[in-house]
Amino acid sequence: MNRAEYQCADGRNILKKTFERHETEGKTMTIAKKLNGTQLTIALEGRLDTTTAPELEAELKASLDSTDSLIFDLDKLEYISSAGLRVLLSAQKIMSKKGGMKVTHVNEIVQEVFEVTGFADILTIES
Repeated sequence: MNRAEYQCADGRNILKKTFERHETEGKTMTIAKKLNGTQLTIALEGRLDTTTAPELEAELKASLDSTDSLIFDLDKLEYISSAGLRVLLSAQKIMSKKGGMKVTHVNEIVQEVFEVTGFADILTIES
């Protein structure tokens, strides 16, 4: 796993970006985190499946205590499996008690998975 971290202050908030590249058997997923106050945005790129879902779960576990709002940006997510859906559902359950979670920039492939599985009715999905 490669990791780079950047911080800068804008006078009010500390913005922190973490870029991680996870490789498992040729399958990769990049997790980009941006914390703005208590709002955390996580952008995923690649495949969220049984090999990469534990990494996202670990990142969420480490980050959600100080987060009131969670945004998943799935613009570059190519694939999501049931393991990935489980991680999103767990995050949704935690964040529904804290302030909220939304999923943005969902492509057609992932949206179809959300619709077939009923997740389109559970998650707050925005364009």
